[in-house]
Amino acid sequence: MSKKNLFFQLWERGRSLKLTIDNLFDDDDEDTDEEKDSQFALLSVKIYRADGLPSFNRCFLSQIKKRCAMENGVFIDPYVQVFFAGLKGSTSKRKRTLSPEWNEEIVFTTKFPLPTEPIVVQVRDDDFVINNDIGTVAIPLDKISCSDEHGFLPNFGPSYVYLRDQKNPEDVNYNGRLLMAITTEIFEGNLYTKSDVKLDQTIPPPEVSTYLPKMSTARCCTLPT
Repeated sequence: MSKKNLFFQLWERGRSLKLTIDNLFDDDDEDTDEEKDSQFALLSVKIYRADGLPSFNRCFLSQIKKRCAMENGVFIDPYVQVFFAGLKGSTSKRKRTLSPEWNEEIVFTTKFPLPTEPIVVQVRDDDFVINNDIGTVAIPLDKISCSDEHGFLPNFGPSYVYLRDQKNPEDVNYNGRLLMAITTEIFEGNLYTKSDVKLDQTIPPPEVSTYLPKMSTARCCTLPT
């Protein structure tokens, strides 16, 4: 709303008295201008696929339930949760698989500059008894961005991250790995006005062989002397 002056005219015994109230809408204008000047960032966490997940869940009740409905020896229904800037987003769920594929992205809309907290990514098991953490990875923003004059916004991958047991940091067991990526864009003006999180589809990355370590074997022969 633009700034306006509101005035009244009173007549007393033939005289005209003019009363003016300046900047009646100053407070609203300041809020509107602040929204227009705000910068918002879209931080997209792209979740492609996982492999090497454990074939059973640590929760005893969960194991009993899933053993009663055993299919192909797989007892987990994995999905991914991502926490950032006080928001939480989730992928869709996959049924009884150790190699789930999502090709989805969780998009966080938040004010810029971004908060300094890490991006926490969890692969979880969907269970009616309890949703259990299969493996977690925390990605610090300062490791995937740079804030100096030649810096860059948070950007990562596509790359595999290795999943660990969050409740037992000393546990070095391999809980699988997740292929993911992170991208960031900045927008100005009133295109975005509040923090939000949503789930979208994303394009699959190149073939997984690009990201797997290549192994080679050496061959030799002995020539007669």
